[in-house]
Amino acid sequence: MKFLLTFFFIVTVINSYSQPTAFSWYNSNNSTQNYISPAKDQGEQSPCHIFAAVAAVEAMSHIYYNKPFHHLNNGIDLAEREIYSWCSGYGGPLGSASIDEALRYIDTTGIINESCFPYPNA
Repeated sequence: MKFLLTFFFIVTVINSYSQPTAFSWYNSNNSTQNYISPAKDQGEQSPCHIFAAVAAVEAMSHIYYNKPFHHLNNGIDLAEREIYSWCSGYGGPLGSASIDEALRYIDTTGIINESCFPYPNA
């Protein structure tokens, strides 16, 4: 019975706080509160897993450092090509990394800026 009363008390307290009607880290009007960078051109290759992993890390960095992406100041731009090239070093075809492998690579070794190793056809 005590557990049930505690549960209902917690639910009541949580419900008493006003919640926003909508929330997004992405604002499509290029406002200063946009933490998600725009989609990038992968060219004719299809390393979508790599692009997704790198975009997630870029977004997490923008949010963590409270540095919103803005169309005039691109914020953090990391090199997808680094992971794309790393895939072939382990005998796999270029761009064959899964999202987990790409994130593990970034966590283990870090990743350089796009300006140091730009992705081709982008």
